[in-house]
Amino acid sequence: MEQPPIQPHTPDQITEETLRAQKLKELIGSIDEDVLEYKRKLKTNSFTDETEKLAFQKRLTNKVEKAKRIKNGEAIQETESVISHHYQYTNPETNKVEHQEDIEINIEQSLTFFKDLYLKTNIGLPLDFDEQVQEIWNTNFDAIQSAVEEHGFNGVLIAPANIPLPELSEKMSMENGYYDGIRSDSTVKTLANIPLVSTGTDKPRLILYHATQNIADRPELKSTIGIKAQDITLEESFSLDDYIIASRTYFEKTAKHLDEDGWTWTPRTTSGSRFVRSGWSPSNSRLPVDADVAGSSHSDLGCRVARSFY
Repeated sequence: MEQPPIQPHTPDQITEETLRAQKLKELIGSIDEDVLEYKRKLKTNSFTDETEKLAFQKRLTNKVEKAKRIKNGEAIQETESVISHHYQYTNPETNKVEHQEDIEINIEQSLTFFKDLYLKTNIGLPLDFDEQVQEIWNTNFDAIQSAVEEHGFNGVLIAPANIPLPELSEKMSMENGYYDGIRSDSTVKTLANIPLVSTGTDKPRLILYHATQNIADRPELKSTIGIKAQDITLEESFSLDDYIIASRTYFEKTAKHLDEDGWTWTPRTTSGSRFVRSGWSPSNSRLPVDADVAGSSHSDLGCRVARSFY
């Protein structure tokens, strides 16, 4: 019987099959390395605690499940690692363009930067931190891209879950530390023993924000100067925890300080019934932390608009 002619692979089929085989080979190699490392840690009893052990197991299980999906021919969904956008801000009152820039958010470069920063400041990260961040990026990619395009966010923060504010403040401290305007009216090295409560810091997160030095430097932010805390949407603002990370990030990248001119509300952190605000003091080389009632406003106090993704 005459055999039917063999149909050649199309370029798309070759590309897909090659990509799948490459991904599977890389993943199997990574799994093998993790298995050896897991056995070594068990043998030497070098897991710090049960939480670390479980996190390692979860990471390994996720990789095995992903390998099974690739082997079974399920679609490989690749999310772009870079968001690029030419942003333009038009003043709604004058209809004039007041700001424009080319924005690039690169999750791989950002992850490398923040892992180095947390290593430098001795802040521990979970073993599956990379996977946590990638999952947040993949899950929220469309929303992140829309936020960048709509609001012109040109900075991203990557924060781990559940770092106590006293520890974070001490390890991220710059120059003379902090001015405690809530309890002691003095310079302190850490915000321990100050009654502060933050929301939204119990999960790993990506925070989009405007990485400009002062609020008045950016027209969208300048319009918030004089705003009351009660008029701020909490989901569109900073916690003090994330503001401290943003401040240290800006210093690491520019050797300058965030908000040397003016203050910003961080209303996702409260002290009793009052909302927290902060901003760098150049004359004293420290980061003041104070709090005001919801209805108060100041001529040098605005809000850094932000978006958090979990």
